[in-house]
Amino acid sequence: MITLADHGENLGENGIWGHGLGLYQELTHVPLSIWGMDDVETREEIVSLIDVHRTILGMVGVEDDRYEGRGRDLRSPVDHEPQLTEYLGLNMWREQKLEAAGKADEFSTYDRELYGIAAAENYYGYEDFDGSFVESGTALLEAPRNRMDELVDDLEYLEDADDIDVSDPVMERLEDLGYA
Repeated sequence: MITLADHGENLGENGIWGHGLGLYQELTHVPLSIWGMDDVETREEIVSLIDVHRTILGMVGVEDDRYEGRGRDLRSPVDHEPQLTEYLGLNMWREQKLEAAGKADEFSTYDRELYGIAAAENYYGYEDFDGSFVESGTALLEAPRNRMDELVDDLEYLEDADDIDVSDPVMERLEDLGYA
C-alpha cells in the first residue's frame, strides 16, 4: 500500500488558502508511506511523484523501457539527488476563483512558471511571485539556484499536444478539472 499526497495545503500561510498558487514548502513537502515491503524503516530522502510510478512497476514486476531513466525505485535507498518542483501557472478553476473574488487583475501575478529545488539536509529553494529566490534549510549543493536552472533546461516538453490520442471521456474529465 502506498499513501502519498501530490501536494500540501496553505492554511493561511503566505496569505493564501488552498494549494493552487506557488511553490511554498507547505505545498511541496508532503509525506510518502510505502507499506508491505520486507524491511520496516523510516527514511528521509528527497523523492518525486515520478519515483512512485517506477516503484509500483518494480513491485509488480513490470519492466517498462518506455520511461527509461524516469523515476527511481524507492524500495531501496536512493541517492539524494536534487529534485525539481514546478508551478506552471493558473488552471481554469483557479482563474475562475480569482475572477469570482473580484481579483481578475491579479491573473498576471500568478499565471507564470515558477521553479524550485529540493535537496538533502532539508534544503528547499524556490522562485516566488515577487521574483525573489526563497531558501530554507542547509544547502549542501554548490549554487543551488544554478542547479535548479540546469534541471529546468533539461526538461523535455511535448512540442505538439495534438499528437496525443485522448479518449473523449478522459478529455471531458480533464476539462472538468480545469486541465484542458
